[in-house]
Amino acid sequence: MTTLLLLLLLQIQTLPPAPKKDAPLPRIVNTGCWLQAGAFTGCTLEVGTHLYASMDLDVLYLTADHDLTITKIEPFPVVPQGVGIEYGIYKDLLDLQQTEIDKGDSGALWGPGGGPFPPLTAGGHGFVVKRGHFVQLGVHALDAVGQTWPATLWRVTTISGAGGVEIARFPRHDFGMPCSGRDQWSSWEPWFNTSLKPWTVLGVTSFAVTAGPTLKPFVSAACLSIWTRQGVQRWNSCFPGGIAGLEKLGEHPLPVPQQVMPGEALVGHARNLCPVGQVWDHAIYTWLKR
Repeated sequence: MTTLLLLLLLQIQTLPPAPKKDAPLPRIVNTGCWLQAGAFTGCTLEVGTHLYASMDLDVLYLTADHDLTITKIEPFPVVPQGVGIEYGIYKDLLDLQQTEIDKGDSGALWGPGGGPFPPLTAGGHGFVVKRGHFVQLGVHALDAVGQTWPATLWRVTTISGAGGVEIARFPRHDFGMPCSGRDQWSSWEPWFNTSLKPWTVLGVTSFAVTAGPTLKPFVSAACLSIWTRQGVQRWNSCFPGGIAGLEKLGEHPLPVPQQVMPGEALVGHARNLCPVGQVWDHAIYTWLKR
């Protein structure tokens, strides 16, 4: 454990109850933050690289008072060795689903207790956060249900302007499926381009886990595809010249950006074969410019 985290924990232990929004947080956290008792730690996003600490429900709430792009999210959870930790970004809605593109669950990865915890960057494009909107960063255990820890330290890098990407999640809803011993598929839940201009697909973040005696960072297969308004598949990431590795945990940029034309559909889905008694989950977070 680093000296920085030890200092953080000591400060948190002495922090008095803070039912009011203007209650101060430890000095390690940047200014402009408050603690909503029993709910979340809140801060105003600032340009640059800043440290934030989430407490209570391990959720950090960040608001934007002008257009910004979060270029890097780095978590430093204080957890025991061997505990798998999922961490992610939620935009305008803290929920494991998307009710519309770029609203809700918008990116997640996981790592073993003690790390490493690769940063969330959307392939270096960053996550756009428009003025008046907010994001929430959260962590939870994959294999220690009900466990909580004192705090998570987050290092967040932000730049001015809305130059980042929006996120389309596949499937729209988190599913976490018990293994059947046969091939299983995630839900088929496409997003349709109902606008008058094309979308540009730049890549994806893949969340992948097969949980048995150990946690494995992959499933059997995963693909992203584009379908015409006539229901004809015209592009698939699993075809030659596409993008390999979507079945594996991590960020995967497209070698050649793809366009989803008006009236077309974009969909991602995964397949897994795993023994009865295990559980698997997969999500494709697509990086979009609209």
